[in-house]
Amino acid sequence: MPGLSALTARAYSRLFARGRSGTEGWGRYITGSGPGKSFAFQMGLGYMRDFVYGDPKWDFHSFNPERDAQIAHQKLAAISLPSDPT
Repeated sequence: MPGLSALTARAYSRLFARGRSGTEGWGRYITGSGPGKSFAFQMGLGYMRDFVYGDPKWDFHSFNPERDAQIAHQKLAAISLPSDPT
């Protein structure tokens, strides 16, 4: 890894080596064990269900990207996109 210190390169290589395989690897995050089982899906589901709608019964089948992105922005922009960093 050009430009990185030996210590940093070693840390990154170990991190990425673990990330590619095994039960805690990228497969679990990206695809999971089947449809709706990935960590990425669960995070997105929880975000929309709990933060955006506050409804534990919210069903992802009703997701509409244009509508729901606007609702998420209206509800959460003040905390997720702060305009004053102080």
